[in-house]
Amino acid sequence: EPGVYVPTPAIDGRPWRVVDGPGDMAIRSDVDEDLGAYLQRSFTLVEGDAAMRSTTTLVPVPGVGLADGQGRLPRAFVPWAITQMDGAGPIYARLIDGLSGDQAWTKPMGEKAMPMSRVDDRWVAIERVRESWFKVGLEADTLAVRLGDGWWFVQRYLGSATGGEFEPAERAQVYQDESLFELEFIAPSTGGSGPRSLDVESRLLEHSPLTID
Repeated sequence: EPGVYVPTPAIDGRPWRVVDGPGDMAIRSDVDEDLGAYLQRSFTLVEGDAAMRSTTTLVPVPGVGLADGQGRLPRAFVPWAITQMDGAGPIYARLIDGLSGDQAWTKPMGEKAMPMSRVDDRWVAIERVRESWFKVGLEADTLAVRLGDGWWFVQRYLGSATGGEFEPAERAQVYQDESLFELEFIAPSTGGSGPRSLDVESRLLEHSPLTID
């Protein structure tokens, strides 16, 4: 059913624990026996800057659930990074290099099209709408929103936005409903065995991010 998400019990329905790992802090979920994997997320503060980098890793457990004996999961199972916020918007998305004009850089994912407009060759403005729910997928590597006190909150891929394989116009996504909106990134569907990771940077800026090269 659109707008309804039923969490996996082990990953989204139970507390995570702090573990030894990379970065300044790392947390880990239990193993989901049906999926055959657990999630680990590490956080690193950027010294001298209002920024944090996070790595979300889906780690298969060979021979458990959907993971085969070599630790291969179905291609569609990849980590996501989702940040829920409230605010007046609009939300801005920066398209990846080489996308302009009439190329397929966006894909509606809900019953209604999300109001948006081009700012320039790289940036798209998505209107904040407080009714029902909307979702859109974008060929974008950066999402940004202006906060109420004049600061900007900016999230971007670190290195993985153009690698691997993505479904068309799904690498970045924006969801909104009556009470909040979400900035979402999805890792590439690389397939193969072993962990699958997504690196994202979150940053506060005192100036507009629309000049980011």
